[in-house]
Amino acid sequence: MRALRRPLRLRRLLCLLRSDRTLRAAFALACASAVAVATGVNGASALVVGGLCSINADGTGPARTRAGRLAAVMAAGAAGTVLGCLVHSSGPGQIAAMAASGLAAGVLWPKGQAAQLAGLKLMILTCIGFGLGARVPVGQAAGLYLLGCAPMLALVAAGVVADRFGPRGVARAGAGRPYGRRHDGRRPRAAAAPFGPRRWKAAAPFGPRLRKPAASRGPRVRVAVVELRPRLRRAAASPGPRVRVAVVELRPRVRRVAVSLGPRVRTAAALLRPTAPDLRHALRLAGCVALAAAVAVALHPRHASWLPLTACLVFRLDAMPLHRRALHRAAGTLAGVLVAAALAVLAPHGGVLVVVAVVVGALVPGVTDRSYAGHTSLATVIVLVLANPAAVAGPAETAARVVDTLLACLVALAFGHVVWPRHRTHPFQRRPFRPRRASADGAA
Repeated sequence: MRALRRPLRLRRLLCLLRSDRTLRAAFALACASAVAVATGVNGASALVVGGLCSINADGTGPARTRAGRLAAVMAAGAAGTVLGCLVHSSGPGQIAAMAASGLAAGVLWPKGQAAQLAGLKLMILTCIGFGLGARVPVGQAAGLYLLGCAPMLALVAAGVVADRFGPRGVARAGAGRPYGRRHDGRRPRAAAAPFGPRRWKAAAPFGPRLRKPAASRGPRVRVAVVELRPRLRRAAASPGPRVRVAVVELRPRVRRVAVSLGPRVRTAAALLRPTAPDLRHALRLAGCVALAAAVAVALHPRHASWLPLTACLVFRLDAMPLHRRALHRAAGTLAGVLVAAALAVLAPHGGVLVVVAVVVGALVPGVTDRSYAGHTSLATVIVLVLANPAAVAGPAETAARVVDTLLACLVALAFGHVVWPRHRTHPFQRRPFRPRRASADGAA
């Protein structure tokens, strides 16, 4: 009996992991942390950051929607990791890389939630790649990031398969009811089954219906070719009038195509105008993160990733005002640094880190939906404790993190209100701000 109960318990656990967002987040972050602790591979921060990014991409909605968001996040994060590792040397290369990633994120922002998350992860992983490029090969860094996203990808894929091929999915694909007898006792129609005998017979590529025409196809083709030869000779002898007639007949079609393409061309031209809100926001975002990268390179060239990373997370086109987001970011980072310092005093290692990952991962979805500052504090704990436990070993490093966060908030506020203020409200910002349902942040 015990042997029979074990598969049932495992099946129930898998069902809970597919349906519950909290359990999925805890499972994904715990797997990433366990692999990082067990292997001790160089560049484990990319592994843990991949787990966090997959949690942010999971969110709510059908499994297919979540799979699309996760695929976009994985592709953009891998591209950002490669870009950051290639230009890891401090200087104009980092500034140009941040400007390019910020411009791409600004262009992707109005395209939907998946595009927004992809642009955000592109900037974040570009900043993280600055610190990985000097000690980790490019392919290894991108592979570790994708490996960190793999547990969540497996859970989302299981959800997609269950929705498509499970009992409910098969009933939706068929006649809307399970196989067998109906409620009135009658047998369902043969066409109700998606793989019934009638469909197999009609879909057989070498069935009796196709063999008969194939046997008499040759003579018919030869007769058609013989009848077509005189017509081809007459058409070749007098092509002029026919060409003119074809051109006359083609003119209305060309006009219809031009009329149908007109609005699209005008829309593309409107998007490329300097006064277009989408292009203006993309240029503003690129300028802000490039300025933050320049300040970081000027202050401390060896550790120039935290400041532009914070700036790209603060300077976002969202319903939350810029000053409120900067305040939440500073307060959340300060709280996260204090919690990370307290955990570092206990010197967690091995299984303790995995337990911390389970607890923090379970808290991330609920806290993210309620408070941006709370999400920032949890993300800071993940980065400082799970990704790199030695980062908070000394008070100087902790103070540098806090100072960089404050500088990034000041740079974002100065750029957004003084250097390049917003003259017109973007359509995305016209909706009212709801502090109780803060948008999911992709902080890492």
